[in-house]
Amino acid sequence: EAVSIYRQLRAAMRLGMALDTVAKAHLACRVAAQRSDRTDASLWERQHQLKAKTAATEALTILSQRTTADWLAACVTARCTLLSVRALEHPDSGSQGQGAAGLRDLKLKKTFGYAGGLEKPIPFTRFDIRNDVCLRV
Repeated sequence: EAVSIYRQLRAAMRLGMALDTVAKAHLACRVAAQRSDRTDASLWERQHQLKAKTAATEALTILSQRTTADWLAACVTARCTLLSVRALEHPDSGSQGQGAAGLRDLKLKKTFGYAGGLEKPIPFTRFDIRNDVCLRV
């Protein structure tokens, strides 16, 4: 209901935050569907997964439009939610049983360098940007 109200008011930031909350709620419902004894639990799980992905994607699209501090904080939260949803889609993700054990065995090659913060002196850090690593982490 909040999403439809914020759409009518054209309150973009509030709409994005509400969509992010909806995505998180669908993730929680997905977990509840996994634990359910219902015969159609996998169908419910997939439906909540799709709804969470749709809401999180729209939230990130809306919140990425501006770069002020308050919008940026909301955008980062929405991006984390979307990454959580996408991680559940990957067959090697923790939801399929590998979890943190697979991440401990992962050998990182930190090749992509960038400025790691805004403080002075600017710290320099590196990330491993290989596709298979990004998808697993």
